[in-house]
Amino acid sequence: MSPITRGTNFVKTNLLTRAWRPFAAGAGVLTVAAALTLTTGGIANAATGPTCVDGTCTVSFALTGAPETWIVPTGVTSITATVKGGAGGAQSAGARDPEPTAGGAGGDVQATLPVASGDAITAVVGSKGADGVANSATPAAGGYGGGGNGGSMAYPTHSSGGAGGGGSFLFTGSALAVAAGGGGGSSAVLFNPVTGGTGGTTGAGTPANGQAGLDGGQGTATGPGAAGNEEFAGAPGSSAMTTSPTAISAGGAGAINTGGSNFYTAGGGGGGLYGGGGGGTDGPGGFSGAGGGGSGFVATAATNVTTLAGNTGDGSIVLTYAAPAVVKTATATTVTASANPVVGEPTTLTATVTPAPADGGLVTFKDGTTTLGTAPVTDGVATLKANLAEGAHSITAAYAGDTASADSTSTAKTVTVAPAAPATTKPVFPATSSKADPIVKTATAGKAFSFTGLAATGTPAPTYTVKGDDQDGQILPDGVTFENGVLAGRTTTSGIWLIEVTATNSAGTTVEHIALEVGAAAAVGLNTVVVPGDGTTEITRAWTVAPDGTVTEATETGTVKNAIITAKQGEQVSFISVPVDRYGNIAGDVKVKPATKSSVASDTITYDADLATTSVLFNHASPHTITVALDGVTTSFTVQVAAVTTPTAVVPTSLAFTGSNPSGAAGLAGLLLAAGIALRGIVIARRRRA
Repeated sequence: MSPITRGTNFVKTNLLTRAWRPFAAGAGVLTVAAALTLTTGGIANAATGPTCVDGTCTVSFALTGAPETWIVPTGVTSITATVKGGAGGAQSAGARDPEPTAGGAGGDVQATLPVASGDAITAVVGSKGADGVANSATPAAGGYGGGGNGGSMAYPTHSSGGAGGGGSFLFTGSALAVAAGGGGGSSAVLFNPVTGGTGGTTGAGTPANGQAGLDGGQGTATGPGAAGNEEFAGAPGSSAMTTSPTAISAGGAGAINTGGSNFYTAGGGGGGLYGGGGGGTDGPGGFSGAGGGGSGFVATAATNVTTLAGNTGDGSIVLTYAAPAVVKTATATTVTASANPVVGEPTTLTATVTPAPADGGLVTFKDGTTTLGTAPVTDGVATLKANLAEGAHSITAAYAGDTASADSTSTAKTVTVAPAAPATTKPVFPATSSKADPIVKTATAGKAFSFTGLAATGTPAPTYTVKGDDQDGQILPDGVTFENGVLAGRTTTSGIWLIEVTATNSAGTTVEHIALEVGAAAAVGLNTVVVPGDGTTEITRAWTVAPDGTVTEATETGTVKNAIITAKQGEQVSFISVPVDRYGNIAGDVKVKPATKSSVASDTITYDADLATTSVLFNHASPHTITVALDGVTTSFTVQVAAVTTPTAVVPTSLAFTGSNPSGAAGLAGLLLAAGIALRGIVIARRRRA
C-alpha cells in the first residue's frame, strides 16, 4: 500500500483529533546508546554437519538462542554463506482489524567468503519477532539477535504491534563477515495495516510503509534507525554497531502508550549491523507506527554477493563448500606362501605392503571368494597360517588402508597343496598347557596383536572349537578372534580371558588352555572419590571427580552433576585416587600413596596406607584447591569450606548405600560403589578361576 498521510478525512471525532496534539519536548523518547549484550553463557552450541553429497559439503546453523561455532577443516579455502535474518512480528487481529498484519521480511543474502583451515566461524541466528497479542498489556518480545519489543498500551482493548525480528550474523574469527538485518514489527494507522521495514542485506534496511515520522527509521550502514515520533515516541536503534557474537546492535522498542483506547500499539525495530527504530504512537493509538528494518553488511573481501527474496520466519545460516580432496599414499600388496604345503599342515601366507604403512592396518587373506582370516600389518608385513585343503588355491591378500595409506589388493597366487600321507595322527599342540597352567599371552588395551604358534598339528588337519575356560559367559573380548590357531585383534578392555581350544580330527581330540592377559594402556588421568570425614565413618554422600575435573555428588536421593564439594571449618574430607587409561581401565596401583598438596598452607594432609585414603583437615574457611599427582598424572578439585561458630556433633545414621556399618577397607569399598565408579577397571578385570 502507499504511505498513509493524515488529512481531514481521518479527523472524525474528538478522540482522533488528539493525534494532532503536540507532545512535550523529550517526553517518551528513549535513546539506546549501546549494543545489546546477549547473555548466553558462552559459545557452546555447535553447527550441524557437515554433510557432503557429490563433492559439496553443507554446514547448517539453526535457531538455538546462542552463538554457534564451526572450525574450517583442512583444505577448505572458501565458503558460500546464505544468511537469513528473522522476520518482524505481526500486528494482532482485534476489534478494528479482523486480520493480522505480517511483519517486515528479514534480510536474505548470499556471499562467498575467503577462509583458511582452522578458522573459527561463529554464527548468531536471529529469530522472528513475536506476534502481537490482542488486548495484552505485555509488549511482544523482540526476536533473538537484537529485535526490539513491540509497543504497549494501558487501555485493555486494543490490537498489539509486532516485535522486531532478530538479525543473523556470521563472524570469521572476531570479524563480522555477513549480517542480515531483522524485519520490523507491523502496526496500523486508522484501520490501514502498516508492514514493518525489511531487514537489510548489504546496507540499509527499509522503513515501514506507513507514515513518515511515525514509523521507526531503518538502520543504515553508518547508524541506527530513528525512533518514530508522536505523543508517545518509540526508541531508536542501538547507536553501537554490532561488533561481536555477544554485542549485537538492537532495534528500538515500540512506543509505550500509558493511556490510549481500542486502537493499536507500535511495532519494534529489527536487529542488524545497526538496529531499526521502534514506531511511535499518538495518544489514542489510532496512529501507530511500525518498526524499521535493521541494516545488513557484507565484508569487502566477499565475492558473488547476491540479495535473495527475503525471509518470513526465523533466521538461518547455511554454509557450503567444496569437499577437500583426501590424498593418500598409494600402496602395492604382494602375497607368498610357504614352500611345499601339505594337507594337514598349516600353510603360512605372507603379505607385503609397500611402502610400509606407518599406522599398520589389517590384511584380509582370501582363497578365491572365501575369507581365510585377517592379520595386522607390522613393518609392512602381515602373516596368517591357514589349513588348506588338497588341490590348487587362488590366494589373494587385500590391505584395507588407513588414514594416510590407500588400500591395495595383490594379484592372485596359485598355491597347490599336496595330499597328506594316508596315516592319521591325533592333533598335537606345540606347547603343553592345563587349566591351572595355561599358555599366557599378554597384550595392551588399544593395541593390535597377533599370536601365532597356537595351532595344532595332526593328520588330517584338525578343526577347532573355542569356549570360555571361566564362568563369566564371554569367550573373548570384543575385537579379538581365534582363527586357525591365530589369536589376533585389538580390544580396549583390560582383564584376563581364559580360553579352552579343542583341536579335533579323525584320530582324536586335544585341548589347549590359553590365558589372554590384556593390560591397561598408559594412565591419562585420575578418577577420584571424596567423602566427608576420615573414610571410616558412616557415609551418606560422596563426590566423584572425573579425569576432566567434572564433579558428581551421590546422596541417598540420587546424583547431581557439576556439584560443589563442601566442608566446614575444622572438618576434614578423605579421598582415594585411581589412575585410569584413555579407555577407563585401571592403570595403576590404588595402594600407592599419591602426592597431595593444598592451595591453603594451613591444611593438614594425612595418608592412611591401610585404607589407601588421603585426608585433608581444613583449618580455615575459604575455597581450598587440592592437587593430586599419581603415576605421572594429576587432578585437582576445590572444596568450599564454610566458617562455623559452634561445632556440631556428628550423629551416625544408617549407611544409605550398602545397608551396613562400614569401617576400614569395607567402608571404602561401599563408598566407591555408592559414588558410581566402583573401581571400574577392577570389576571389568576378570579373575582367573581354577
